[in-house]
Amino acid sequence: MRATGAEAAGAEPAKPRKKIGRDVSASIGLIAVVIVVMGGAMLIASALNLGASIIIAGFTAIFFTLGVGGGTLRADLRKVAWYGPLTALAASIPRILAEYNQGLALVLVCLIIFVAGLLPVLGRNYAQAGLGLGIATLLAFALQTNTGSPVQTVVAAFVGVCFVVLLRILMKMRDPSDVARALAAATLTEADPGFEHAYTMWLRDRPVRWLQESLQGAVEYRTIRTVLGVDDAAKADRRASEVSAVVAARKPGDLSPRTPDAASSNTVALDAALRTLDRVEEAARRRDTTKVADAPATRRAFDRASVRSAFTWRAQTLRHALRTALGVLLTFLVAWATVGPHDSLVTSMATASFAILQISWTQSLFKAKQRVLGVAGGAGVMALALWLLPQSWLLPFALIAAIAGVWLIASNQVLSIGSFVVVSVGMNAVGKGLDPTRTLIEYILLLFAGVAIGLLLGFTIVPQLKPDRVGQRVRRARSAGSELLRSIAQLANPASGTPGQHRMPPELMRPLYRQRTEVMNLRSPLGRQDERAGVLAEDCSSLATRFETLAIVSVLEAGEGRLTAQTLSAAADALDGIIDQDNHQSPDEADSPGLVQVARWVGSSSTEFLKTCDRG
Repeated sequence: MRATGAEAAGAEPAKPRKKIGRDVSASIGLIAVVIVVMGGAMLIASALNLGASIIIAGFTAIFFTLGVGGGTLRADLRKVAWYGPLTALAASIPRILAEYNQGLALVLVCLIIFVAGLLPVLGRNYAQAGLGLGIATLLAFALQTNTGSPVQTVVAAFVGVCFVVLLRILMKMRDPSDVARALAAATLTEADPGFEHAYTMWLRDRPVRWLQESLQGAVEYRTIRTVLGVDDAAKADRRASEVSAVVAARKPGDLSPRTPDAASSNTVALDAALRTLDRVEEAARRRDTTKVADAPATRRAFDRASVRSAFTWRAQTLRHALRTALGVLLTFLVAWATVGPHDSLVTSMATASFAILQISWTQSLFKAKQRVLGVAGGAGVMALALWLLPQSWLLPFALIAAIAGVWLIASNQVLSIGSFVVVSVGMNAVGKGLDPTRTLIEYILLLFAGVAIGLLLGFTIVPQLKPDRVGQRVRRARSAGSELLRSIAQLANPASGTPGQHRMPPELMRPLYRQRTEVMNLRSPLGRQDERAGVLAEDCSSLATRFETLAIVSVLEAGEGRLTAQTLSAAADALDGIIDQDNHQSPDEADSPGLVQVARWVGSSSTEFLKTCDRG
């Protein structure tokens, strides 16, 4: 099925990359980030005389870095406006409250963990935001060290956040919109074009006209490419690579004369593909930076629909958030009852429970296996070190293990976890004068307890719903997509479309909410029947991206008054498979070029996907 997804996207399979070089580069980069971000934040906090709270500044900065970044400067700052204060308060308030009432502080921690579990519904750019927020909260709450006065703790947390924001601005100020251009350019050439991510980034950046035109052209081109023969596709790919470079460039050069292919050698479809690419290049070189007025309303509407779609009991994201919050609560209660709230190893137990809880049992089990293997390996190495090395060597040995752990995060999670076992035991034994052998045994027992609580009790208290079969999900997503198109058609003028009102009509929010719900459901973990049938989660995600692309394009163009009721109804019919590709007469080219073809592409992709599932 993976091949089917790539072929439907209209691209050649991606060539394998050199993994070793990539992992080494990632490891070096990660160590540099830790040194610069954590060290810089702690130096600033020290300069401000924040006392022992400088440790709060350091780890708030490093875990805030997980959740911010990855987008354009404007998109990142839009996120920072609320995510920054949330992270700073989460890393300081529960710890301050714990000095007066630990039970109330634990409730607040679990509430923050619940919110962290919901953040991924806001899009791919928020996938790591929940992880960063959750770990920062847990470490700040469970850290067994003096962190100064309440004011110093809060200020230190905000210092960490502000330092990361400053670094982000300095890194991106020269070319603040590079990510939006790169994502748009990649939709022309990558094997499975990520239109949803590209459109979302464009909406969250300054939504300029030329990038919208480039994305619209890219959608049309990829639709046409699916019907090209092998030779024609190769010609189109070469031209698409040229245009992609122009779209991605910060300052494109002047249009260079191009020798066109002989007209007689081109099929009608190839000519259409090349004309579409010419239009994309023209928009990219002209660079109309006028802001699309209706884009902010579209962004807000999709964000509201995404958040609302998460608050249903059948939403896997809501169940995951509840499961994670309850798992963390139970972990702390068990740890406090066994070793006490002030034991230095409670932090490791809580983070272990939080880290293994994934959205599905299968993914959580995989994380648990990684952690168990890592702990077992790290414990074995530490046992040998205690047997062979004098105790005075434990601190240097732990520092070497810390460097190895950070180095291996990008390439080998098991070895990285094992390294941090050595770090935690070594640091606690040396720093607090504890018996290293007893500390190692306690560490192993607590970590395994955290894994068991997260894995077993978490899924027992909040069980995972039996996933719908993929075929049912695809049919519901297609039905929700056509419902959205017909709802837009009811608001459009039959002749000339509906002029932009710079806001989302209330009548569209319900069908948009349903469409978002079904798209998220299509991306949910697979059931065992589908896994045994050979269905791949990547193919489901790829199809969900196409449904989402059609929704974004139709809502955007409807807001600008470029769609007539006839076009929208025809697109809904095409998505449902009612229109036959051979005898359908497309609407006038001046009326939203390619919308019906895009709907037919999404509909035919879903039909082929269903056939593949049925054969499995």
